[in-house]
Amino acid sequence: ARGASSNAGALVAIADRIDSLVGLFSVGLVPKSTADPFALRRAALGVVQTVIAAGYNVDLRDMVRISAGSIADQTGKDVPLDVQDAVLEFIAKRLEGYLLDNVGIRDDVVKTVLKVKRNERNVVLARALCETISAMINEDKEKIDMAQEAHSRAARLLNSIKDVSMDELVSAR
Repeated sequence: ARGASSNAGALVAIADRIDSLVGLFSVGLVPKSTADPFALRRAALGVVQTVIAAGYNVDLRDMVRISAGSIADQTGKDVPLDVQDAVLEFIAKRLEGYLLDNVGIRDDVVKTVLKVKRNERNVVLARALCETISAMINEDKEKIDMAQEAHSRAARLLNSIKDVSMDELVSAR
């Protein structure tokens, strides 16, 4: 990502952005619809881009918890878990957009990978999984097309025999 050419620079950039997200979310300054006066969407996307560019295999939940603990130490007020979860979900949405728009991964692949919460918290792992699944789909496209056709044929057959009981189907073998 821009501005984070060194390892130390990348770490500071990630920490700063996560601190901003956690801090502003904790006081209720969550972006609404098109209004994002504190550029939190950009900050979250910056976290995603910087972590991927640096190749950090980290769980963002841990980073958000560290930030929340630091904020609690400084203010004397705990950052509730639901706020921390909201920050993670917010970053996950930026990850989804990044994988779709910047990496060019298919929508169904991205949504499937990010359905698993652990994957959306580790952006490097999520990207690698999406790229691996995409490569497998591309390699096995002919087999997948044949399987889809067989499934469709079976579904059409089952739909055409609505009034047949299970006993009749078993005895027909």
